[in-house]
Amino acid sequence: MDAIQDCDVNLKEQGQLVRQDEFTVFFKKKKRVRRIFLFEDLILFGKTKRTAVGNDVYVYKQSFKTSDIGMTHNSTVSGLCFEIWFRRRKSEDTYTLRASSVEVKKAWITDLESILWDQAAHSRGSNNNILFLFSTYMENSLQIALQV
Repeated sequence: MDAIQDCDVNLKEQGQLVRQDEFTVFFKKKKRVRRIFLFEDLILFGKTKRTAVGNDVYVYKQSFKTSDIGMTHNSTVSGLCFEIWFRRRKSEDTYTLRASSVEVKKAWITDLESILWDQAAHSRGSNNNILFLFSTYMENSLQIALQV
């Protein structure tokens, strides 16, 4: 995690690093390439920068607690996209992430979904969170089934 620069978050307190990949991120009519790191308790966006000696480092841009987000498996943008949205924000605060391949997308959806389910099951208001996540999951499953 030494490769992440200018980060104001203590990454050692965010659980295990589950995965990291580069995505094209769409947000409010802007499109950017970001390296995204998925921790058990945090999703972090960084910008890749090459050092003088040729190594990649990642400049911290923003992060969100995984307990504050939800996920939609598919996006209208592309079959390689999924969405991250916030439970306590406006619907236009949705981030669309376009993966480099279907395999990368599936891996991220699987891991992020697992994290969200685990958090819902362990939270104090777990019944409400589980019901909310289950209804979101069922909606996404139906969307996938209709596309096949």
